[in-house]
Amino acid sequence: MMPDSASLPKVTAFVSYSRKNSAMLATHIESQMTKRGLRGVFVDTRMTDGAGPFPERLHRAIEACKVFVCLLGETTLDSKWVLEEIRYAHELGKPMLPIFQENYVPITEPPTPAVAALLQSDGIHIFDQKNLYIDRAMDDLAQTIRRTLDGNSPRRRTPLIGFGALVVVALLIAALVIVSPRLSGSTSQTPTGTASVTSANTAANTVIAARSTDTATPTPPTPTLKPATAAPTIPPTLAPSNTSAATFTIPPAIPGTANLNGTEQAVATQNQIAVNQTPSVPMPTTVPIVIGLVNTNPGVNLKIREYPRTDARTLALAPSQATVKIMGVRSHDVGIDTPMLTLPATSRAEVWLFVSWQTSDRSMVTGWAIAQYFDIAIDSRKLQGDDISDLLALKQISENTPGVITSYHPIS
Repeated sequence: MMPDSASLPKVTAFVSYSRKNSAMLATHIESQMTKRGLRGVFVDTRMTDGAGPFPERLHRAIEACKVFVCLLGETTLDSKWVLEEIRYAHELGKPMLPIFQENYVPITEPPTPAVAALLQSDGIHIFDQKNLYIDRAMDDLAQTIRRTLDGNSPRRRTPLIGFGALVVVALLIAALVIVSPRLSGSTSQTPTGTASVTSANTAANTVIAARSTDTATPTPPTPTLKPATAAPTIPPTLAPSNTSAATFTIPPAIPGTANLNGTEQAVATQNQIAVNQTPSVPMPTTVPIVIGLVNTNPGVNLKIREYPRTDARTLALAPSQATVKIMGVRSHDVGIDTPMLTLPATSRAEVWLFVSWQTSDRSMVTGWAIAQYFDIAIDSRKLQGDDISDLLALKQISENTPGVITSYHPIS
């Protein structure tokens, strides 16, 4: 029997997740939804993924929520608590929104009808490991929750069968019949001037939906419709002026124009001059995306320090498998009155990295850590061995730059 609604907590969205796969992402979603004006996002920071009986407070939070959000990682569905949360939300008829993480592996046989219903709902894909397009995914999530609160539940990915499929086929055939004459007509005409192209590309922005690999960097989502084929654009023929041939001044011959007459060589020369005078556009400078995964023994934390020294103050303890963003590498401040106290690094054990890490209590910590305790990827390319040349090529950050913490009490 459900309790009186007046006694239920005020919950806009209930976030179901496995601590092993999604703890940091869950707290990040809570803070990002709050920044976007969505209050009452419930994230249980006390859950232990199945230790002990299922807490009644979670049942009550699911009963009160307007939207049920489930973070799906590689082993999320192995959690008994997550399965119970999905089952209860499905039993209550709550709108369900799956968020597919980068390491999620699609399953062919859902373990329960409730999980099958969750996976059939339109979801959001997020590149949480490479830390790409996170803001875009947060915007999509906030918009989807708002639409659901307005009465538009997430759609189910239901396959078309029977009469519905016939209707779709008929519409496609009709579209081909209408478009084909236009395409054939356009190719038979002689184009003049610049052709006008009317784009048919009005598809809505799609959710990031490509599962990336360790060696490929995903690209932002693009519309799935292609613009209609248009007649090629042919520039007007460049004709010689009314000046007599005797007034032409022929610059040095251009390679490949030896068989042209004087007028044709002049035209080719003019075109070459125009190309040479076209200002070059500098290529944009790309900043590499560098991600580090804490590689310590289970239960052993990595110390993030205020300065790149082993005796510096510890700002935070990052657990094994925590993901950090690497912002640069230590540079030595050497000047007339500033002697170099340490020699340049020759191995990972001597390379100090300046990193940024969000803790489970939503604090942001920036500080220094030693490179040997990370598995590091630069633009999705995992670094192998003890070669530190790629690390030393990162942005140089002064060793006198202190780490900082927000909303976090330093370890005494």
